[in-house]
Amino acid sequence: LSNACSYNCAYCVNRRSSNVRRAAFQPEDLARTIADFAARGVIRGAFISSGVLGTPDETMERLIWTARTLRERYGYRDYLHLKVIPGASPDLVRRAMRYATRVSVNIELPSEESLLRIAPDKSPDAILTPMTTIADQLRELAEKELVGTSSDSFSGMTAGQTTQLIVGASPESDAVILRLAHHLYTRFNVRRVYYSAFRPEGTDPSLPHPAVPPYGREFRLYQA
Repeated sequence: LSNACSYNCAYCVNRRSSNVRRAAFQPEDLARTIADFAARGVIRGAFISSGVLGTPDETMERLIWTARTLRERYGYRDYLHLKVIPGASPDLVRRAMRYATRVSVNIELPSEESLLRIAPDKSPDAILTPMTTIADQLRELAEKELVGTSSDSFSGMTAGQTTQLIVGASPESDAVILRLAHHLYTRFNVRRVYYSAFRPEGTDPSLPHPAVPPYGREFRLYQA
């Protein structure tokens, strides 16, 4: 939706202090673009994310606006993955789930200490609370389906929730990462923990500067 962001996560190329050109779609324009690509067979699904435009709730409202326009105005029925912004209110998270096939909240880093050091605008609670809301809502939906009282409002959420973790931006071991992944699978019923090898952006002293991203480590974590 936009690469403008009010947050200053050291690992992100779109952080507030980064010297990059900024651009943004209006929700209607992005919905129309996706619908047009789908109608022409260029794409068979869409993943909508965004930088934090003002506050998490303001950004989440624009993402929901995009998704609702896509579903209701353009009749888009294909795969739709919405990124849930850390800190978004439970009501907005549930509204996003009405239109998404899958949602995700990035866990980002393996420990609270690293999160506060590298991504000071985020907090574990801001990340885990939306994940809890999603898990609880999916559990409620599954129970309704079991007894045959499922509401059409959430019928699109067939692919559950996922998350992503950056590997190599902080000092935690693979054992710590795997224990966290196990917790996420069991407590939050995530469908997949995605690992992303850290790629240095800029010269922030809080970050390591490897010669190459740790793709081998990323691969081994997926194997584990």
